Amino acid sequence: MSLCRACSAVTCRARLGGRPLTTAGAWVAATAVLNGTPLVSYNRHDLVGVPDLVVLSAGAN
Repeated sequence: MSLCRACSAVTCRARLGGRPLTTAGAWVAATAVLNGTPLVSYNRHDLVGVPDLVVLSAGAN
């Protein structure tokens, strides 16, 4: 799958899950999903609607 398709899928699935992402957030999340790497974020709650994304919290949220 290409990064563009992954970004599109992440954007749609997050929106359908009720947690739409910013464009930049969708690209970052898609890159992590596509590469199978965890994403470290201070805004863990923003990424709840992204399936197949492993989020590691960098802060106390």
